[in-house]
Amino acid sequence: NKPSRMTADRAQLLDDIDFEWRHERNDVLWHRQYEVLKAFKARTGHCRVPLKFEENQALGYWVKKQRDMYARMKANKKSSMTGERLQLLEAISFD
Repeated sequence: NKPSRMTADRAQLLDDIDFEWRHERNDVLWHRQYEVLKAFKARTGHCRVPLKFEENQALGYWVKKQRDMYARMKANKKSSMTGERLQLLEAISFD
């Protein structure tokens, strides 16, 4: 990781103009894919999206990443899986 040149003053200036920090953007994108997965499940009855799903390859890769992040979290390794995300996935019987 490179050292950041971001100062508290710069961060405040960005906050003052409602700058959308990357973390928030990632969360929005995650929820968007989650909604696509819910629609897939409504159509198919399951969440087992093929990795190379022709209809939506991005969804296949996203589902694989969620499974990987879940496994990393369970192994106490760095993971983007949060408690909220886990609850949402479990709510739709993500398997």
